[in-house]
Amino acid sequence: MSTSLLVVKDGTLKLGPVATQLSVECQISRMEIVAAPDPKEFTSVCGKTTVPGVTGWTLNLEGAQDWSTDGISTFLFEQDGTLVDFELVPSAALQPTATGKVWVSPGSFGGVAGEISTFSVSLGLDGKPTITPATVVAAAGVQAAEDDDVDDELELESVG
Repeated sequence: MSTSLLVVKDGTLKLGPVATQLSVECQISRMEIVAAPDPKEFTSVCGKTTVPGVTGWTLNLEGAQDWSTDGISTFLFEQDGTLVDFELVPSAALQPTATGKVWVSPGSFGGVAGEISTFSVSLGLDGKPTITPATVVAAAGVQAAEDDDVDDELELESVG
């Protein structure tokens, strides 16, 4: 069994409606989706039981503040409190892609004298993200094409 390790490099991060998404990957140094399990405990006369609760999800971002009209800081500030689409592709290589919806919160304004001003935010996801392994999608597409060719050959043979 082969292993495909995820390295965040040359990826993309897009925020906003699909038709007008803002690409912000060049302003981001950290982009990750984090799960927050919420186990529930119940204690009865017979003992304690722990069951899984509903897992919460966040999109954690860190980066350089960019307050230009198409900058990440301006976008987060102007979209504060709104639900927007996101697409996170950690690597240009055949790696998983994550999509979903996040609640926007603004980041910091200003910073340390003489240093590049940065921000750090945790954006809450609306539900569970969709994570699609690119290699599986590509393999499924090839298989579907091969299956179509087989069907065509069978149809041709049955006609003749």
